Amino acid sequence: MELGAGTFRAARSLLDLKQAEVAARADVSRSLVLRMEAGDVKNSLHSDIPKLKRTVHPDAVKLKNFYETHGIEFLEPMDQRGPGVRWDVAMGDGVVDRAYLRAGRALAGIRQSVLAENAKVGQSLISRFESGETKSIPTAAFDAIVSGLRMAGIELLKSSKGKAGVCLRLSDRS
Repeated sequence: MELGAGTFRAARSLLDLKQAEVAARADVSRSLVLRMEAGDVKNSLHSDIPKLKRTVHPDAVKLKNFYETHGIEFLEPMDQRGPGVRWDVAMGDGVVDRAYLRAGRALAGIRQSVLAENAKVGQSLISRFESGETKSIPTAAFDAIVSGLRMAGIELLKSSKGKAGVCLRLSDRS
């Protein structure tokens, strides 16, 4: 399984943790978390292809396992969908919309200001909503933010069977 830097950022954003908190809880170095999120560490997990004998950083596996034990599922690319993450809807603050926004933005690797510009909404609206300071936003604003995420190549996976998710849209990325 190939894990992109964005999937690690999205997983961390879903748990609403800082890099140092993830490092401490996963028992890995903060620099490893930072490098994994930047894509600077070999993070291919080819346990299903033993003949390849690829070098896997042991702490990459440890970090992935940490996220999985906290309800994050890493999604492999398929068809027109790239890698992504899925989570239990009841996890964290239980607000699917807030989780979609945080995880989608993290997966795309874009700042709030870029998403706000794409969505034609104020950055403060996104910031307040992501942080939980604002419990809800108008439907039109949320729809605009979803469109901004799509412009950034993110697809929201509909909530079903208690799970929701985000992934990269391969058809939109070159």
